[in-house]
Amino acid sequence: MKTNKPIKKSIAHQYLRIMVLFSAVLMIGFISLIVYNGKIQADFEEENEDLEREMAAVNQLEKTYTSIVLNMRGYFAFGDESIRDKAFAKQEEVLESIQMLKEEADLKEDNVFISQVENFHRYYFDVLVPQQIKVFQARNGQWEDSPGLNQYNSEKIETFLSSILAYHQSKDLQIQQNFIDYSSKQELLQWAMIAFVSLMLLLLITIIRAKVKSIGQPLQELALASEEISAGREVDIPKYDGREDEVSLLSRSFEKMIKSIQENEQNLLAQNEELMAQQDELQMQKEELEHAVDIIQTNEANLKRRNELMHSLSNSLNKQIVLEGVVENICHIMNADRGIIALMDSTNAYAAFGLADKEEVQFMRNLHSGMIDRLIEKKRAYSIKRNCTPLEKGYHTEELYCYDLYIPVLSSTGQVAAVMMFSRYANPYSKDEIKEYEGTCKQISISLEKIRVYEDSEFERLLTRDILNTIHEGVQLVDENGVITRVNSKMQGLYQEVKAAELVNVPLEQWSHKVGTSIADGEAFLEFMQAVTAGKTTPEERHVYHINGPIKQVIQVYVEELYRGNKRVGTLLVHRDITKAYEVDQMKSEFVSTVSHELRTPLSSVLGFTELMLNKKLKPERQQKYLQTIYQEAKRLTALINDFLDVQRMESGKQAYEKKYVDMIPIIKRRLDTDRVNHPDHSFILNQSTENTTVLGDEDKITQVLNNLFSNAVKYSPDGGEVKVTVFENENNVCIDVKDQGLGIPEDALENIFTKFYRVDNSDRRKIGGTGLGLSIVSEIMKAHEGSVSVTSELKRGSTFTLSFPLILSKNTEMEKESENVSLEPVTNRVDVNVIVIEDDRNLASLLQTELEDNGFQVLQYTNGEDAMHAIEQYKPDTIVLDIMLDETSMNGWEILEKVKTNPDLKDIPIIVSSALEEKEKGFSLGATEYLVKPYPPHKLSSTILQTLLKKEKSGQILVPSSAE
Repeated sequence: MKTNKPIKKSIAHQYLRIMVLFSAVLMIGFISLIVYNGKIQADFEEENEDLEREMAAVNQLEKTYTSIVLNMRGYFAFGDESIRDKAFAKQEEVLESIQMLKEEADLKEDNVFISQVENFHRYYFDVLVPQQIKVFQARNGQWEDSPGLNQYNSEKIETFLSSILAYHQSKDLQIQQNFIDYSSKQELLQWAMIAFVSLMLLLLITIIRAKVKSIGQPLQELALASEEISAGREVDIPKYDGREDEVSLLSRSFEKMIKSIQENEQNLLAQNEELMAQQDELQMQKEELEHAVDIIQTNEANLKRRNELMHSLSNSLNKQIVLEGVVENICHIMNADRGIIALMDSTNAYAAFGLADKEEVQFMRNLHSGMIDRLIEKKRAYSIKRNCTPLEKGYHTEELYCYDLYIPVLSSTGQVAAVMMFSRYANPYSKDEIKEYEGTCKQISISLEKIRVYEDSEFERLLTRDILNTIHEGVQLVDENGVITRVNSKMQGLYQEVKAAELVNVPLEQWSHKVGTSIADGEAFLEFMQAVTAGKTTPEERHVYHINGPIKQVIQVYVEELYRGNKRVGTLLVHRDITKAYEVDQMKSEFVSTVSHELRTPLSSVLGFTELMLNKKLKPERQQKYLQTIYQEAKRLTALINDFLDVQRMESGKQAYEKKYVDMIPIIKRRLDTDRVNHPDHSFILNQSTENTTVLGDEDKITQVLNNLFSNAVKYSPDGGEVKVTVFENENNVCIDVKDQGLGIPEDALENIFTKFYRVDNSDRRKIGGTGLGLSIVSEIMKAHEGSVSVTSELKRGSTFTLSFPLILSKNTEMEKESENVSLEPVTNRVDVNVIVIEDDRNLASLLQTELEDNGFQVLQYTNGEDAMHAIEQYKPDTIVLDIMLDETSMNGWEILEKVKTNPDLKDIPIIVSSALEEKEKGFSLGATEYLVKPYPPHKLSSTILQTLLKKEKSGQILVPSSAE
């Protein structure tokens, strides 16, 4: 027998050696290119980082010196030594910047620049600044007309700053050149990579082509020989004994296969005859098996029906579905024609199979009588035989019988939980069948008990869910393993971007990472949640986090541990939305900041000029100038305080409005006449295109609205220009446009322009100043007048604010008469009028007493409520001037007002309230004649008293509140 030659050079090993060699060459080439690429990239990044550090030092140096120069200018402008100290304090920052430059300097130009900086630094702080401070102090803090100012703004400072800029630009050019060199090397590397890959691909294709040719031709010859063998023809198998690979082995295998086929052909013929004999024997066995299969199929059908019954019992927790499945499947198991099952509880649930509706109703109506009573009493199944009814017989005329089976379903306590009744016409129920069906009822009882337990637990679950959903905080229930098991609807609303399925049945840590991406301080939030998972939090511990999104929210979360007995079973996390409270706190902070800035500025002027007038002898014209400044700053301070109070009253809903018919044209003209005098750099134009200019409103508040808009038009056009006011009709509204040619408003700020404390954040507007309350007050007043305010603006081109009031086409005649009757004839000084002034502020009381006595009034002054009340009862004055906030130990103003008006002997005395509280509605309701809100000009009190007495005299003791000043 010829021995097979072993395979010494397999095709796979040949290809493997080629691929290993090719891969090694390819890998070496790629590694070389990658190493070279890493080197040029590292060189580029190292040089770039050096340049960026130098840039940062230069930027810091420029920023520091700019701040120093500005601070010193501020010191020479205002004389504030704290500003000067800030400038000197920044020397350390300059030295740090110089040191950074020295550390990074590697070029000659760097050392030259550092030398310039050090020389200028010594000159500035050792020479220039001390000289200027001496000049400034020698002039007693007055810088005006000082020749040192020009020296301070010398060319050396500008030259130094220019040298910083030039050095900065040179570093920019170095960075750009470094990037260009790096790009050139990268491009060269890419071309080298392309050439290397192309060369390797060409080499691989050449090797593969040679190998395919050496293997493909022998395989093709063997394939042709295989086709000839399969066709039953003789063929000579090509031999490749000279080869030592799989081709030689395949050739020898074909030879052996042909010989084996020929030897086995005779054996197959003999086996075929034997198989034919066995086929006859198998046919007989098949007939026996078919009979056995029929028996098995019958049993299988019974088992299938019982499985369906078990499936209907266990596959659903819906009571009605289970009942329907029970009655239908048991009918199939019993071969019953129809049946019914009914529960014996308060639900009266039932299900029927094969019954008419009226038959179901009849059975349920007699559920607690007749045959069912016997079933409940005995608690055992029984069967009865009866004649079929005509309806049951159908077309049959002979006598037929029906067999009814009554079966109880007993609960775990032995009570009848349900009853079943089944009827069939074929044959009676045997005792074995009845016993079998009673066993089936045990499974039904277990299923019904399971449904009852489920319904009870579902009721409790839904009740718990409804309770949780009524809570206004988001609630998370976490089990002892750290998995979220339940959340309420409020919690789902907090994270609208997160799907509801991702809120439950997930670990708390996984949920925390999911929502942490939308939280401002995500790391702190994750740390808190990790502490919750580890059980390291306390009930008193709180954590506040901010949710970013279309609607920003501020949430406070606290933790409560849940115990069942002494065992901890979970943790309850409560997420409370405190956005509004947080916004209120932010608003308070903004308010304090605004008040600190806006109120201290006029106070500083008042105190400063007052101190000058007290400590120095000034010329009369200088005194007049200072007094005028003090008066203007005091008015400004008063306006600011009034704005704050107006906002507070509007927010609390206590802002009172005295509405009447008001013509807006005179108000506009008076304001424009004043602005033409005070602001000569602006031109003021009024265009009126309608005669219907009367509105129903509070004249003072409408005047406040117009003054705010006119003031803004002038203030935000600091370079002058035209302020144009247009009055026109638009549908059912009378509108007023106030247009300026000033700074304009950025588009992104328009939606917030009427928000309280909001100010456009840019340097031009910050220099102008303001509280950010004016436009919010305008908006609130317009809403109270059923009107609106809107704005259109173009940056650097100006803004147009539009007021819209409901149009009044015709005035009410009685209102016109009332308005005409309000104006009083000119009043003259009275010398026979006794006035009692009740004011706890002694300085203000002295001021009012002096004002009234100068106008001829006889004045008694009191600060204590009880003393004032005794004086009123004793002297019965002609008029009372009453403050509301008096000494806490005595009666307040409201008590005095109420006591006077309830005294028959005193009720006709006019009482003029003089208070900082703007509660006019309450004052008039208690009987006040007039209500003056502090601060007000002292002469207004004298005028008000005279007008009040004149109206009283004309009306015959009938007091009418005056609206004239």
